[in-house]
Amino acid sequence: MVGDGNNRLLRDGRDEMNLSEFPIAALSDRGRQGETTLEFSREERDPTTKEWVTRKLTVEGSRKYGVPTAKDEEVALGLIQLTKIKNGFETPLVRFSQLELLRLLGWGTESSDYRRLGKAFDRLVAVRFHYENSWRDNAKKTYETKGGFGLIQSYELRDSRRGPKRQTANTSDTCVCLSEFEWTSTFFRSFQDGYLKKLDYATVRKLKVPIATRLYRYLDKHFYPAKGRLRLEFDLKTLAFETLGMSRSYDKAGIVRQLNPAIEELEGIGFIRQMLKKQRYYRVGKKWIVIFEMACKERNGRANLVATNRNQKHQKQARTKPKAEDNQERVAKFMESLGSDKERREFEEQAVKHAPQLREAYLQAKAHGTKTFEAYRVAILNRQIDRILQQDRESTGD
Repeated sequence: MVGDGNNRLLRDGRDEMNLSEFPIAALSDRGRQGETTLEFSREERDPTTKEWVTRKLTVEGSRKYGVPTAKDEEVALGLIQLTKIKNGFETPLVRFSQLELLRLLGWGTESSDYRRLGKAFDRLVAVRFHYENSWRDNAKKTYETKGGFGLIQSYELRDSRRGPKRQTANTSDTCVCLSEFEWTSTFFRSFQDGYLKKLDYATVRKLKVPIATRLYRYLDKHFYPAKGRLRLEFDLKTLAFETLGMSRSYDKAGIVRQLNPAIEELEGIGFIRQMLKKQRYYRVGKKWIVIFEMACKERNGRANLVATNRNQKHQKQARTKPKAEDNQERVAKFMESLGSDKERREFEEQAVKHAPQLREAYLQAKAHGTKTFEAYRVAILNRQIDRILQQDRESTGD
């Protein structure tokens, strides 16, 4: 039986990566009365085409049960762990006892916990997803538009606290009290295609704030120590509204109030590096950016070694690295932080306007498509970034 005592098993958990990109549930433990739809979207640069695309997820709950709640999302993640433990993602049908699932989730075993589990299954079997340019097909290595499918196909919960154990005629199972559920073909195919990542499920279970759980899963997917990706920056509103599922009525101060307890939890478990508020948040024009840096842990010695070697190499090469290359990376990063193509165009227009010495050369190179165009463009945009940062420092007195 799976229980909370098997810590090594829990640390070797799994997460389906489409489910960690966008929320599939409301943030609260109880959905809003009459709420049957959730929508999330982000503009991102496509890794293949390098063009900006809008990725969107619509979550449709049933009129009877509503959209899934934070607790239901907890159950969905637990079902992934249960599938790994029970059959290693070999079959979509999973048999289990409710007691072992409750223990796996770290819940209690009172009658109220059984009832809550039943309600979670009701909502998870009823929910439907519509992904627009956002469903990752790992077999094709592409993002696709895919809709009208659910998470689990069916379920049957039997009370393992009652009823005798006996051999059945149609199965080798020794308990007619075993419950079961079956994944939909879309999600099971994703499991089979290997769109799973390792997840420290023991750590996830310790997190108290639902935002902390979502943030942990999202950062855990995007940190990449082997490639030196130990620092991530996000537009604050996009992260809050479209990735973590906060209410869009929050202003910057409200977002920070909601986000800080989750950040403190992740700092407390040694997942992200502790930062002062002025280090974690900074402003670029009208936008606020939030920074996360992966904390070094003794138990992640292998990742730490890679990161240390890369950092040392970077420091050694810093003096010889061409300034043009630094500027190009800086500009690309900044432009990516802007929320839409329109904002990027407007920013570039303003940059050209404020660079009269380079404007003519920039326009001629752009018109003729010469190789020097990108160099002029980077120089102009870099100057505009410096100008904005200087204005921010002057306005804050730093």
